Formats: sequence, C-alpha cells, structure tokens
Amino acid sequence: ALVVVLTCLKPSFIQPANLVNILKQASINGILAFGMMFVIIAGGFDMSVGSTVAFTGILAAMLGQGQYPIFVPLIVAMLGGLAVGVVNGVGVAVGNLPPFIMTLGTMTAVRGLALLISDGKPIIGISESYKAVAASSIFGIPMLAVFLVITILLCSFVLSKTVYGRRVYACGGNLLAAQVSGINTTKIRISTFAIAGLLAGLSGFLMTSRVTIAQPTAAESYEMDAITACVVGGVSMTGGVGKPWGVVIGCLLITVIANGLD
Repeated sequence: ALVVVLTCLKPSFIQPANLVNILKQASINGILAFGMMFVIIAGGFDMSVGSTVAFTGILAAMLGQGQYPIFVPLIVAMLGGLAVGVVNGVGVAVGNLPPFIMTLGTMTAVRGLALLISDGKPIIGISESYKAVAASSIFGIPMLAVFLVITILLCSFVLSKTVYGRRVYACGGNLLAAQVSGINTTKIRISTFAIAGLLAGLSGFLMTSRVTIAQPTAAESYEMDAITACVVGGVSMTGGVGKPWGVVIGCLLITVIANGLD
C-alpha cells in the first residue's frame, strides 16, 4: 500500500534504480536488526550497536587500504563487534546489570574508542577492492542485498530449526522457567549479545565500503532504527516472541518510508 501511494505521488519512486537503492539502504539496517532480534527475543536490549558499527568501520578502513587481502578487514571488524557483544553479554548475564544501563555505557565507551583510534578524523583511502564489495552486484542484485539475504537465511534457520533457537525463545519467555528446565541461560544470553555485536561488525565493514570513508561519528541512532524494525515486525520488547519475516517487513517498511520522503 505504501509503495502504491508513493508511486502515485512520485512515479520515479518505482524506477529500478531507486528500488536497488532501497535494497542497499535496507541491507545494513536489516543486518543490524537481525542481531537486535536475537537480543530482544532473549529478553535483552542493546543500545550499543550504532557505536559498534562506527568502531568496526574505523578498524576495517584502517586495515582496508590495500596492504592486506580484503577478508582481513572483514574478519577484524566482525571480531571487534563480537568482542563488544561479549562484554555486553557478560555485564548483563554475569554482572546482572540491566541491559539498558549496560549497553548505554558501552555505547558511549565504544564511540569514544572509535574517536580515539581515529584521532577524531575520518579514515580515507580505502582500496578499490574494498569499495567494490558494496558497489558490485550479482545478476543485477546489489552485493549488499546478498549479504542481507544470507544473514536472513542463517538467522531464520537458527531461530526456527535448532535447539539453540528454542532456548533463545525460552529465555525471553520466562528466564526462571528456562533455568529450572536445565538451560544454561547465562551462555544463551551472552551469545545473543555476541551475535548482535558480530552482525554490527559486519554492518560496519559494509557501510564503510558503501560510503568509501569511515567516520567515528557514523551510524548515530542506528540502534533505534534496528529496534524499530524489530518492534514494527512483531518482536515483543518483553522477550520470547518474534519472527524473522516480521523483522524483514519492519526493516523494509522503515526504509521505504525514509526513501519515499526523500
């Protein structure tokens, strides 16, 4: 309905070039939203993913200037995001800190770390092979969208077809019941924050490739877009409820609104 209305208002909205642009815009937010989905379904909350995107983007850009193969900045960015996620998870699951407070602190600390390692300046000069990751396409489908589809398929499989996925839902549905059922809720909760951090690291790598520059102030408020995509897509903020296809719809809805208003 939204696409029809926007097309009536502005026929150029439905042009293939703009639809490809929407896919590119939705990809980074979509990957972030899927990481957030794991955390929220398990009964948590992560305010630090935007800062993690900026931090890992800086790491990737510093290593992606041609001196190393392209997979090196990708792996380092994802490991950097994973480290932030594990710190969040340990603080929440072991330290028993409220997720909002823990990740709010991490959000500020990681943003500060991004400013420190970049000396407060943008990182430029990334290699052509790095730029090509986001600029290239397969059969007309942007590479960014390919990363998003792979993320969707993997996360959907894990949540719906594995024992781990059932345990994530169990932790969010009733943490005490999950504990007395024999589930190691501490490991499950840490792992959901780790997944969110890992995917934020991937997003940092891809965003730097797309805009060809890494800014320590990048990705501000991205955590709110990820949370909004989850909530609009039917993921309950109290945990235990949510479907991957709903998050896809939520992400596309937000992106179409933003693109249409532009």
